[in-house]
Amino acid sequence: MALWIATFLISMTWLYSVHLHLYPNYWATAILAAAGIVTFALALRKKIDLSSTSPLWALLILPLAIGFAILGRGNEHLQQFPKTFGPGLLILGLLALLLCRKYARFSALAASLLISGTILTLQSLTYSLYFSYVAKDPHVPFLSGIIYPLVRFTGLRCSLSNGVIYIQTMRNNWPFPTSWASLALLPLVQMLVASAVVMPLFGGEPRKGARALWSFIISMAYMIVRSALMLLLFTYLMYFVGYFDTDLWVTIFWNRALTVLTFIPLVLIFAKAFPLRRTGETLEAGLQLEHFAPSQHLRKGLAVLAVALGVFFFVGYLGYWDSGKINKGRIILDEKHSDWEKSEIPFDITWYGNESTYNYAAMSKLLSYYYDLDKNLDKDLTKDVLEKYDVLLLKNPTYPYTEEEIKAILEFVEKGGGVFLMGEHTNVFGTSVPLNSIGRHFGFAFRFDSVFDMEEKFEQLWHVPKLMPGPLMQNQKNFLFATSCSIEPIDYFGQTRNAAVGPALWSLPIEYASGNFYPSVDLRTDMTYGPLVQLITATYGKGRAIGFSDSTTFSNFSTQLPGKPDLLLSSMNWLNHRNSRSWFNCAFLTLSVMFFAAAAAVSYRTPRHQGTRLAMIAVGVCVAALSMVLFTALTRSAYPMPQPKQDSDGLPLRVPKVVFEKQYSEYEIPIGGFVKDQQKSYNMFYLWTMRLGFFPFLKDNFDDALAENPQVFVMINPTNITPAGRDFVDHADAKNVEDNVIPKLKKYVEDGGKLLLMDDVENEMTMSNMILRPFGMRLEKGYAPAGRGAAPATTLLNTAGQVIGTAPVTYTVVGGDPLITTGNNKVVLARKKFGKGAVVVMGASKRFCDAQMGVSYSARPRANLMKVYFLQFAILRGLMNENPDALDAELRRINEELAEYGIR
Repeated sequence: MALWIATFLISMTWLYSVHLHLYPNYWATAILAAAGIVTFALALRKKIDLSSTSPLWALLILPLAIGFAILGRGNEHLQQFPKTFGPGLLILGLLALLLCRKYARFSALAASLLISGTILTLQSLTYSLYFSYVAKDPHVPFLSGIIYPLVRFTGLRCSLSNGVIYIQTMRNNWPFPTSWASLALLPLVQMLVASAVVMPLFGGEPRKGARALWSFIISMAYMIVRSALMLLLFTYLMYFVGYFDTDLWVTIFWNRALTVLTFIPLVLIFAKAFPLRRTGETLEAGLQLEHFAPSQHLRKGLAVLAVALGVFFFVGYLGYWDSGKINKGRIILDEKHSDWEKSEIPFDITWYGNESTYNYAAMSKLLSYYYDLDKNLDKDLTKDVLEKYDVLLLKNPTYPYTEEEIKAILEFVEKGGGVFLMGEHTNVFGTSVPLNSIGRHFGFAFRFDSVFDMEEKFEQLWHVPKLMPGPLMQNQKNFLFATSCSIEPIDYFGQTRNAAVGPALWSLPIEYASGNFYPSVDLRTDMTYGPLVQLITATYGKGRAIGFSDSTTFSNFSTQLPGKPDLLLSSMNWLNHRNSRSWFNCAFLTLSVMFFAAAAAVSYRTPRHQGTRLAMIAVGVCVAALSMVLFTALTRSAYPMPQPKQDSDGLPLRVPKVVFEKQYSEYEIPIGGFVKDQQKSYNMFYLWTMRLGFFPFLKDNFDDALAENPQVFVMINPTNITPAGRDFVDHADAKNVEDNVIPKLKKYVEDGGKLLLMDDVENEMTMSNMILRPFGMRLEKGYAPAGRGAAPATTLLNTAGQVIGTAPVTYTVVGGDPLITTGNNKVVLARKKFGKGAVVVMGASKRFCDAQMGVSYSARPRANLMKVYFLQFAILRGLMNENPDALDAELRRINEELAEYGIR
């Protein structure tokens, strides 16, 4: 019993260590894992002696350490923790194995660590397979017919229709579609994997195949019975909910503690049906190399080699992307079939309101710097039209494509073209129906649903893995989705590949009563939850297709937020290639299966092969990690970020970039979700940069920001707080600013760059003067606010003495040429020429925070806000101009320009 309990505890760690339904809880993971390891050790105490084990097994520490280091590299948000937990325990177990030769009392601990590490390492593979498969097809309607009679047997009033079980109560009629998540398939599969490890070790040699078969049958039966009882529990709990209360006990289906409790009976059944002997004879014999004949050593080596090759080719099957042959980069954006998210009207300083921001003008303008972009306004998508282009961009079609157009598009892709299908939630405005008429030919379809994060609802931040992220997502760290739909892969093993699978999601079906088909965001029993596909790729003949489920992210108000331009340009780059070696993936899979089969055959014929399995796992972990690095590098080499196209003189176009630095600046931009404080948010200032035809880029690393070679480099409220939130205690970071940051800034400005630094007195840990000192400038307190945001609004004057607005001034600028002053001659904005460039400093950064800029990017501004906007426009236009005196000229003509729009 103790061995089964330990196996159960180790397997249940997966409910807490991965972001499947809820955020990981690493304390609970550690407690369960420690309890499992201790239980294994206590069960084997005085039952096993590894003192005579060969020390050569310590050689396996090296491949495990390599795999551990690679898999744990860049372990942001502890994403890789579940993958490294098993190898880490194996390393500890091998170290304990060395101690056993001198101290036999460590034998139980070494065996416990080795068994637990083996279980977790194998389970990491099954989790990855589970995650990928469930994302493709979360529902299993055929099992509803099996569960339904059991639900009726419990006495509940219920019915079955189209794979959905309806439970009838006086209060409601609850629909329950059967899904892998509601069946708790993950803990069940992990228990089966763990049992496959412990039963050969402690269950005796006879009838291994029969035990495996019966354990599978019992598990499947238990899964079905458990599902029926969970429906009974839900109904029982709902009887205690008041009539006017909104509580819904559907949360029991992903409650981790309850899931653990409901699997305890399965452990008891396994313990009764498959008793384990608390002896370590099998493990002891398997780890003693001297007991093997030379021929057995050869077979063991061949088995390990076969596993290594099998792992390599399997990783290749998952991670190889055909580099293909590059096309000419001619893109056609179809506007004829869409009345939504138009791109014809420029996103400029004259047009405001909802349609100006729900618009693709900025996106198409950015594409035009990298590709030859045309827009189809009134032509059918015929063969003659498409043959002039390499990539077709279909976005939010509100009109159907004709059969002739669909045929032409398919022929265009089959001959080597690329097509980007841009969908949206709930078939809004009927957009998914036309897209699916094309996408189904490529093996995928947009579902009519809305997708949300299970805990954050409207803030779904997808963390891009560092190993094998694929060519579309490899150039970014995170991607913030708005509300997307999910994508259904119709072709499972052929042409489609998941490019982005969001974890811990829940989706709601279309709501036809709503104007935009958007459902009320409340928990429902018919919701789908778990991992869902949100970005998918497909190959079709010589061409390629991409299905993306969240068109909102490319709207003007979002398209330049971090991750969005990277995905756009990377997608166009991948589509601008035709296939040449797409058959490699199939070949890799075939070779992988062959080598795994060979390894199984060889190891099966080798007696006492527990040590062989350990060697297989260690080498497999190492080869898998190294292979992932290899195929990641191959993909990056084949698909680097595209460079701007050349002008008529053969020189690359320079994209007008305004780069916002975040490492040493204290402000908010909605890069991971909604901003928390409008007084600290500069989202409007960031977005309005695009109204001038410039492109803002936000970089959370100072060096990455400078590497963009921007025309304007922006620092807002520079602070000496590190990204981790620690103050400069030993001044090591301050020294880094002095020795590295400031010299790089000086060189950037000397070479012609423009530095815009804005600060406010509420920035208590400011380092503005540290940055400005080499440029001969500094900030001094002008007004000390009595409270948050309480600095008095002061009239602003340009050098001509004209009033150009007001601002809550808290700093006065010393040094440089005054360009904006107050009525009492305090300098608000000044410019200092330095080398070929200039430094511009503003002591009233609060003027441009969201609380001052109006907060809403979709509203039509009144005169007072327009004055703030045009002040920003004047500053940025002056900075982007190569003439250093242009900034003064722009500030002088603000009132004249406002008068043209009837604002005085």
